[in-house]
Amino acid sequence: VDQITAGDYACGTLLPTEATLCESYGVSRFTARAALKALAEKGLIERRQGRGSVVLSTRPSVFRSAWSTIDELLEHAEQVRVVIETVSDVVADEDVAERTGFELGQNLLHIKGVRHTISESDGTQTPLCTLDVWLHDAYSELRNELHSITGSVIGLLEKRYGQQTVEVHQRIAAVLLSEDIANALSVDAGEAALRLRRQFIDLDGEIFEASETVFPSSHFEYQMKMKR
Repeated sequence: VDQITAGDYACGTLLPTEATLCESYGVSRFTARAALKALAEKGLIERRQGRGSVVLSTRPSVFRSAWSTIDELLEHAEQVRVVIETVSDVVADEDVAERTGFELGQNLLHIKGVRHTISESDGTQTPLCTLDVWLHDAYSELRNELHSITGSVIGLLEKRYGQQTVEVHQRIAAVLLSEDIANALSVDAGEAALRLRRQFIDLDGEIFEASETVFPSSHFEYQMKMKR
């Protein structure tokens, strides 16, 4: 990671082969393959059949390109640091209801913050995306704990209440960054971005949490594979 982020390997260049990595670092083929997989999951490289590992970015996106289970999604959420900025009580108006799926007039806890990546070399934090979370007011007693959490809100709900996520409904849309979001992420306003809205569904089929994250396009890549 450090060599890529330092610019030793420019975007578009090929990384050494697995065999070369094994020889250079004295590791097994299994370890080399696992390291390349980790780089791909951070959005730094793409492994192309017949060509090798191509550097895509010198800045980790830490947005995993493909998840197949809710557990994988929740695991990712625990791997980035969340900095909570505000926690407030709100009543769902038409805008909030459309964004979250909660009913009009529902009392909610609204959490605003920023997710950060953390450098493996020196612990430096880099803004990754903005984060808005709305919780059913049944969890309003968590208000005083939220400013101190570093992982996901959904993880806290599972630990405190045993709340299980049975389904996640997700919508992805292309947007332009507003000035306030751009400032929070240290990028330019008007830059293309992707907005993810998620609804977390419990055993009774009810929404108990909704979230909205906004990623600058340079921090986000989504891939999928289809097989016949």
